[in-house]
Parts: sequence; structure tokens; C-alpha cells
Amino acid sequence: MPIQPTDSLMIADTVMRGAGDMFAPVDSLFASDTLPHMADSLVGSAPVTAEAVYGAASTLALPPDGAAQAMAENAAPLTGNIFYDLATLACFVSLCMIVYLYRGYAFGIFNVLRGGATTEKILGEQSKVFGAFLTTVISLGLFITGLCILKFVDLFAVSHPNGLSGWMALLPIVVACGTVALIWGYQFVALRTVGSLTSSQEFVGRLFFLKKIVAAIGTIVILPLFLLFALSDGKSALVLAVLIAGIAGLVTIFLIVRTFMLFLLHNFPISLWILYFCAVEIFPVSFVAIIAMRTMG
Repeated sequence: MPIQPTDSLMIADTVMRGAGDMFAPVDSLFASDTLPHMADSLVGSAPVTAEAVYGAASTLALPPDGAAQAMAENAAPLTGNIFYDLATLACFVSLCMIVYLYRGYAFGIFNVLRGGATTEKILGEQSKVFGAFLTTVISLGLFITGLCILKFVDLFAVSHPNGLSGWMALLPIVVACGTVALIWGYQFVALRTVGSLTSSQEFVGRLFFLKKIVAAIGTIVILPLFLLFALSDGKSALVLAVLIAGIAGLVTIFLIVRTFMLFLLHNFPISLWILYFCAVEIFPVSFVAIIAMRTMG
């Protein structure tokens, strides 16, 4: 009896025939020239524009007015507010009025720069009105210094704090001016303490009077540049910042030279002058600067 093929063998033969038919089109696909034409059509096509994707009636979406204003305020978070501008103008107007009303005293302190008068001579001839004039000018000078520091931070700081709105915008002004006043107060207390411990109150009084004269000169000289600097932006602000820093450096050098001459005049050793300058002049400024850099960093 002949052997008949089983159902399983017939199924296997059917599967093999189907597999051959399935893979047959692959050869025909690679043999055709359809793909080169498709590639050429993609290379030669024009770039897709925004109008083709979003429609011809689409427009560029700009930030609303509120967002644009917030971005402008964040560009100068410490000085870009009405309080800073009003404080700047108030300092300028007040100091101009004081210098005009007491112009005789103002010209008198500039004689120290020209060598026409010494601090000892001015100290011996001073009156209560002259003392009040110096105190007022220096107080405004401390306030102006604080405002200048805020402007320098806005120009040169790597990381800016967030912009403050409302009455909170007064906070940086109060902090900066208060810090400058604390530095001046530390110097006054330190000098008076040393004078009491060493029984040299007269010398300390002359030294602090010299500091007041130099501070008043620096305030009056920097005043016009400060007004322009506080209200300017961009490259003009950078140029004015360099000028103000240069004048402040010259005033500091003048103070160093005059205090050195004062120590020599009273037969104090140079080491004592170095100790004074490091402990009274450099230490508080560097201490505050380090704290500010760590806070903002």
C-alpha cells in the first residue's frame, strides 16, 4: 500500500511556498529606481516656512506690556525704580544748595588740595557753622556712596538679585547707605577708643578732622559725575563708573599721603601708621565686601 503524505507535510509545503512569495518583492524593490527619484525630490524641495506651517494669518507673539516692564526692571533690580531716582535727585539738589550757601567754607577746604592751608590751620580757625557744614556734606556723601554702590552692583555683578516692587524697593537703598554709615561709625569709635587708651585724644581729633576734610572734598568733586552716573545706562554708565572709581582712587591716595605726613609730624613710627591704616581703613571695607560677595555669590 503506497504511503500517502500526511497533513503535516502538506502544511509545511504550503508555508514554504508562502515564505518564498513574501520575500520575492524585496528584490524587486531594490531593483527599482523609485528611491533615487524620491531622494532627488527631497533635495530640491524649498524650505518650509512658518506661514506654511502655521498659516498666512499667523503673527509673532510678543510678551505683554507687563512682562516687558518686568524684564526691564529685572535688568536693573536695585536702581531701576522711582525711589532710587528721587533719592539721587534729592542728594544732588541738597548738596548743591549747601555748597552754594556755604561756598566760603567749600573753597576753604579746597585750599588743602592746593597747599594754601593745612588741616591744622583750618582746625584752629573752624567755627560751629563750619563743623555743621562738614557734618552735613559728609552725611550726604555717605548716602551718595551707598547709591553709587548699588549702581556698581547693577553694572558689574555676575548674579543679580530679583527685582523688588513697591516699598520693598527702598530696602537696598537703606541697606547700602546703612552699611556705609556703619563703616564710618566703626572708624570713629575705633579712633576714639585708641585715643582714650593711649592718651592721644588731640592727635586722634586731628586725624579724624583730616578724614572729614578729605571726605567732604571727595563728595563735592564726585557729585556732578554721580548724578549722570545714577541716571545713565549702557556704555555711558561704564565710562562714568571708571571716572568715579578713578577720582575715588585719587582721593584715597591723597588721604594716605596726608595721614602719613600727619603721623610723621607727630613723631609716630611708620609701623603705627601701617597698623592704623590696616585696622581702621582697610579692615571694615574688606570685611563688608567679602560678606557682600558671599551673599550674592
